[in-house]
Amino acid sequence: MLGKRLIVLVGFLAAAAGCATGSGGPYQPPERAAPQNTQVGWPVRTAEYVDVWFHGFALLSADTTKVPLFERGYRERMTAIRQQRNVTTALDANRPALSAGLARNPGLSNAQFAVFNFASFDEIVRVSQLFVRNDGSPGTVNDAATQQLFVWLRNYFPTVADREWLRLFVLSLQEEQTKFYNSYWTALQGDRAAVRQEVNTLWAGTYRKKFDRFLRYVRLVDGTMILSLPLGGEGRTIIDANLGNGIAVPFPATADSALASIYVFTHEIIGTETQRALVDNTTPAEQRSGMVDQLLPIATVRAGAILLQRIAPELVTGYELYYLRTIGAAIPIGDPSNAFAAAFPLKDAQRDGIAKQIDLILAGI
Repeated sequence: MLGKRLIVLVGFLAAAAGCATGSGGPYQPPERAAPQNTQVGWPVRTAEYVDVWFHGFALLSADTTKVPLFERGYRERMTAIRQQRNVTTALDANRPALSAGLARNPGLSNAQFAVFNFASFDEIVRVSQLFVRNDGSPGTVNDAATQQLFVWLRNYFPTVADREWLRLFVLSLQEEQTKFYNSYWTALQGDRAAVRQEVNTLWAGTYRKKFDRFLRYVRLVDGTMILSLPLGGEGRTIIDANLGNGIAVPFPATADSALASIYVFTHEIIGTETQRALVDNTTPAEQRSGMVDQLLPIATVRAGAILLQRIAPELVTGYELYYLRTIGAAIPIGDPSNAFAAAFPLKDAQRDGIAKQIDLILAGI
């Protein structure tokens, strides 16, 4: 699935960028955020500019993956709200050209992660305009931070056509934010203040310590959990020792669904280990055929349930129900485990390999 490949790719792109830091994203590396040897502990935050960036991709993308890349029905719901408010922006006018660009080069979807290296929407606009005007060449600017941001952007927009797509996308988002998204986002922050508080209470008060051992052994002690309005069961993850670790998860609509953020956080932190387990349990020929990539989205959902069974078993049923709803599956009466396994099928050897990998990590091996 595209969503999970995006998450895996970003780590390699960050490394290829020489751990470009720019001015920092919606989170801060541990050494900047707190005194030395103090754990940040994954605080819960929101960021409008991250959300408007994802919002733009959601309106342009044909979200056909099994686990949707965005909240289920997001594009249809946003289209209806915008029509009710009689809002049209440059994003509507330029949608045919932008969608055609994504069809021409599906790799542009990876640019969802480009937002993680910026500190504000104004910075995205300023740097992207300069990046396009200077043909993406870091050597054309003197400021070291801007040079690093150029390197970061060049991973996602290496060609003239890609940079033209970026120019049009950012131009369209500027009007989308001004005429619609800023007021929409601000209103929802007020409406969901109690939800954010509930997520924070559940995470900081109960579940953060249950995840401690796993996070410590996979070197994810610090980072930021970003509550994002457009996202659903596929979060977005950036892992970088210098830039900082960030995981964007859905911002639930109601306090009684606050655990959804923790379910998706679980799904995100287990992705790399799931991939390793699949590689160990597929033949070289299967790997060459792309089987690991094909299995990874389903396997990661299953791996999240296995991890929770080890560290917070009381969350397993809710996690399984959440992902069944996310894919639009029928919700069974009673125990959902059989329906969950049927919806996300794995061979026994693959499932057992994931469980073994998780057990080794929790044992500190």
